[in-house]
Amino acid sequence: MFRRFFQRNGQGQTPGPQESGQPSSPDLAELLKQQIAQQKDDGVHRMVLRMGEQKPPDDPDEQAYASDQEEHAEIARNALQSGDFKRSVYHLGLALASDPAREEWLALLDQWIAAVGPRALDLVPLNDEQYFATLQASQRLMSMGNTPTHRIEVTPVVGKNYHAKVAVHAYILASQGRIKEAVALLLQLFQVKPEIPYVLWLPRWQDQPGFADALEPEKVAAIAVQIMQKYPGTYVFSERGRAEINCYLPLLRETYAALANEQTSERAFSTAFVYTMALRKAGSFEEAARIARALPATSYQALVALAMAEGALGNFDASIAAYQQALTLQPNDVAVRNDLGTLLLTQGKLVEALAFYEESTQLDPSDPYQDAFAHIAYLKYLQAPPSEARLERLKTLAQRQGMASRLLYFLQAPYIGKLPFPGEALINLMRNIKAKSAAGELKLKTGSTIDIGLSSIEAPSARLAARLMLDAQGVSFRLGVAEALSPDPRQPLRPVEYQLWRYEGMDPTPAVPPPDPAITGSIAALAQTPYALDRWHAPARALGQHLGQTALMSLLGVMVYPPAAPAGWDEWDWVIALQLASALTIAYIDAGWEGSRRKAALNSLIYGPMDWSGAVALIAIAVLARQDRRVNIELDRICRDLWHFGPGSAEWPLEQAMVFGLIFVDAYSDEAKAHIDAYFERMRREHEQEEGKQ
Repeated sequence: MFRRFFQRNGQGQTPGPQESGQPSSPDLAELLKQQIAQQKDDGVHRMVLRMGEQKPPDDPDEQAYASDQEEHAEIARNALQSGDFKRSVYHLGLALASDPAREEWLALLDQWIAAVGPRALDLVPLNDEQYFATLQASQRLMSMGNTPTHRIEVTPVVGKNYHAKVAVHAYILASQGRIKEAVALLLQLFQVKPEIPYVLWLPRWQDQPGFADALEPEKVAAIAVQIMQKYPGTYVFSERGRAEINCYLPLLRETYAALANEQTSERAFSTAFVYTMALRKAGSFEEAARIARALPATSYQALVALAMAEGALGNFDASIAAYQQALTLQPNDVAVRNDLGTLLLTQGKLVEALAFYEESTQLDPSDPYQDAFAHIAYLKYLQAPPSEARLERLKTLAQRQGMASRLLYFLQAPYIGKLPFPGEALINLMRNIKAKSAAGELKLKTGSTIDIGLSSIEAPSARLAARLMLDAQGVSFRLGVAEALSPDPRQPLRPVEYQLWRYEGMDPTPAVPPPDPAITGSIAALAQTPYALDRWHAPARALGQHLGQTALMSLLGVMVYPPAAPAGWDEWDWVIALQLASALTIAYIDAGWEGSRRKAALNSLIYGPMDWSGAVALIAIAVLARQDRRVNIELDRICRDLWHFGPGSAEWPLEQAMVFGLIFVDAYSDEAKAHIDAYFERMRREHEQEEGKQ
């Protein structure tokens, strides 16, 4: 029997005739009144729910002991000593609900069981026959009812602390050797109270006879999936989230091991799929891949598990091969095609990615999320030359679809869809000089020298761009700097292997030799391609793989010895484009990450003297981070480290690259998110201040 109260757009709907008119219990009637009193004009459907005909049973223990003062564990201990067993176990259950792994409380429960003896279960009766059904129905309604366009909240009508009784009851069953009943009951509890890690009790019981047989693979997999759905993405950056998933890894491991004799059964494949997913989310990427590689390649789930495990490690050829083999088993599968499209996009293989997304829409044009349609519009726009008509398609989709809105944002974002706009005072002065010269308001005399003063050190590449511009007009400049901030932007933040700039007082000079002219030409050709990060990194990969490690010093040299800017280019944009092209090429001069030259070079640029070159190195690592979750984790750590150091100048070029690099990857920690939010809040305030001056 359902008892409902709906609310949508602020309008209440009382129960209809089919719902028996009035609630069947005073508790339920009171809850309905509370729902009505608390209704909000937020367009959310709300309901209370109770399954079956049994009204919620009264809990005499709750009525008798709820007003007890002091800590639950202390009350339980004192009550046990005085022989008040019911009071003791009531409070002990509540204590363990807050921390099921607390050894001293578990020892106290063991003492309680020994003291009470055979009567233990009688003192912790389970009398709500509809407890699990009500909670599970509530969860199903929430799962089915919450869509991109609809929100629903369901309040189950069950005892507030009944879960504590269920857990203690299961523990007592295990202590009496009734392991199958204990595990079955606890598995039920995991499904409705996954936020409480009672799962930590299972390792205490795993050596008891019948434990492995008591594990129900389908139920264990469903419980684990329920937990992991709280944490989207390949890897969970939240320490708390990883800890919660790690609680379930022993259970999944035992369940998978128990299926060793039926490796080709559907439930074995399903368990392996969930197990490898949990390992990836917890950061055990290699172990996930090891297990997935050992699975027989005869199951769709096994092949998808393998594809995802290889993809997390950046093993794209193996991942693509597994996905394509999965398609031979389910030729009309849309999800695999979308995954392949995404995988190929992260490699910059735009044509191949587009083909899979188009196949996906042909097979399922009714996809409510429209992700494939959004990617098609995005990929078609990236095809050179960029077309306004193609951009309009993405804009239209973005009005109603989240992925399209995100991809449109990509095209408008610095470092992702367009070159960044340097904000150094020196560059702003150069812009002003260039604009006034073009308007005939200022005439620069060949051979003249301009004296410029700055309040603090700015990126040496800004000085490089200014020199490029003025040299082209036969003008030189002298730059005076009042002070260096802290941390000193002239010094590396951490030890580095390669240093692009060295300072003599306040004046930077290149610390690497001039590049090979042929390499300069290759980088310049890439830099003149219409910019979008997803358009650039594939040709950069091809160039880096062709050049190899021996080209590293020349690739660094291009950053500080740029060729003259082509016609129509501002020198600062040209320097940034060259540095971006070079950094992306460095990202592919060798393979692997730990111990690689590319890691050493990119990290050196980031931690070396503060410069635009460090910003583009962050973007290069962001490209790799989208391809390999281990690099993703390192990028997040690097960004948090840099935020801890803070800016070394009034204009900090690294921060914008950190923010948009992490947004490009779309996977980062809560700490990084806080810094990103603070960055945008600061930009908003500065924008408001600028508007107020006008």
